[in-house]
Amino acid sequence: MKLAYLKGMAIFAVVVKEGSFAAAARRLGLNRSAVSEQVSKLEANLNVRLIQRTTRHLTLTTDGEALYPSARTIVEALEQSENQLNLDKPHGTVRLTTTYDFAANWLLPRLEAFKARYPDIHFDFVLSDKRINLIEDKVDLAVRIANIEEEGYIARPLFHDKASVYASTEFLKRHKIFVDHRDLADLPWALFETLTPNDTVTLLDGQEEYAFSPRNFDRTNSPTMLREMVLSGKTLGLQPDRMMEEPIKQGKVSKLTAYNHARRFTYYLLYPSRQHLSLRTRLLIEYLMQFADNAAIKPDR
Repeated sequence: MKLAYLKGMAIFAVVVKEGSFAAAARRLGLNRSAVSEQVSKLEANLNVRLIQRTTRHLTLTTDGEALYPSARTIVEALEQSENQLNLDKPHGTVRLTTTYDFAANWLLPRLEAFKARYPDIHFDFVLSDKRINLIEDKVDLAVRIANIEEEGYIARPLFHDKASVYASTEFLKRHKIFVDHRDLADLPWALFETLTPNDTVTLLDGQEEYAFSPRNFDRTNSPTMLREMVLSGKTLGLQPDRMMEEPIKQGKVSKLTAYNHARRFTYYLLYPSRQHLSLRTRLLIEYLMQFADNAAIKPDR
């Protein structure tokens, strides 16, 4: 059989199933004349009449009845193949939680290419600075700073970060350059809750670790807010280094290199289980891991 016949046979089968050329045209998204033309062309190629046409009815001829089972098989095979392809094509919704700041500053810019590659994968973002139970809240994936021993989830490290003390150029003009860490407690601070539990700043001065509680401070749970507070020129801030890369490049702030946060912290991809991981979630995890720091990557916990 010539391949040119296949299109006509498929359209012929739809005409028979739908009962009219007009209904078949609607089903196929074609105009009625195009459907009629394809059936006529098939009849001409086969040199037989397949359908008797009247103003109200379509009736299959003997040849039409003989051909219809084969034509119907072609349509069913095509529909089955289409359904299988759609099933295998990544689609659906990934429910993802992280903080607003991390989503705005790191995650969303990187998701543009993923969305272009997989347009049928959608996101349900749960943005919160609070810990969310991934299982109870039906979350597929989380990105956050985590204590993985306590979390109990599968954890894949994205990157390490550390925090440093930052001050704006205006702040440094108004305040003396301090060389003793004991001076720091007397200066105004903006505290990021995650890094300063109990309103305590813990720093390293060389190899010596020391902690203090500022006498004058404001507190926030948002690193973006803290960055803006530092840029206002009114406070010092203990801030994750990645949040200050642009202000440093622009010359708006300075890092007080003598003082670093006493511990390094790690951002992880967290998910409840390796079992029954959907294709869309697996693709997203592997995509995000492309941006992981080599120093942070290690076997799954």
